[in-house]
Amino acid sequence: MTNDTFPPLASYLAKLERRRSLPPHERDAFLELPAVQRHIKPHELVLKEGKTADHCVFVLHGLISRQKSANRVSHIISINFPGDAVDMQTLFFRETDHTLVAHEPTTIVEVPHGAIIEFCDRNPFAAKMLWHDTLVDSAVFREWAMNIGHRRAPQRIGFLLLEFEARLAAVGRSCDGIFEINLTQQELASALGLSLVHMNKSLRRLREEKMIATRGREIHILDKPRLVKMVGFDPNYLQIETAPAFDKPVAFAPSSYPAAAQTSAAPGPL
Repeated sequence: MTNDTFPPLASYLAKLERRRSLPPHERDAFLELPAVQRHIKPHELVLKEGKTADHCVFVLHGLISRQKSANRVSHIISINFPGDAVDMQTLFFRETDHTLVAHEPTTIVEVPHGAIIEFCDRNPFAAKMLWHDTLVDSAVFREWAMNIGHRRAPQRIGFLLLEFEARLAAVGRSCDGIFEINLTQQELASALGLSLVHMNKSLRRLREEKMIATRGREIHILDKPRLVKMVGFDPNYLQIETAPAFDKPVAFAPSSYPAAAQTSAAPGPL
């Protein structure tokens, strides 16, 4: 529920501040960014691949997928939940390289690119927090690539469900391993690079082994320790409550490199 006491960007700010608090003046400036709420119907396009965007999208309520097309078929490449920034990269991309689709009644928040860039110029700590969040996005993409490329079907499904449970628990939409996900089996299969037949068989195996239970769109992870062990799930890549290492010492002055690296050496034998 939104009202005048709940700024549109508060849910995204809460996600950032689970990692590290912003200075009060930067926090206030972020919440005062010009933001427009828009209600999206299920299966409605939020943004189309190849178009130019002039704003960034944040999810307030609902569920959005990123999709890319290959041979005229759309494939789900990521899922975004409440509190997520969906397309921060459009700040600097001339054209979008993916499509955004809602999968349930969804409320998004749109903030103009110019306002975000000006905000980052004036608020360096918050700018680093936004940058860190895009890096977490990249970490999630790497894990999805690893999951699809190197796990068998039951492990792929188990890994994705554990990720969903961790992310939804952080925003209060999962309790005791129970959550709802408004994706069909066909859509989940698309996100996992599986056929619908493999999806059905693998879900049945996970149910028969008492690792999960399903009822409609509701998922219940029954034996989390065993499922975690089976798929090798480590939620560290999600950085849900991990403080960014902004104070990490970095040595990059030329004097810190070996002298040989600073001069051009004659090519030697291979």
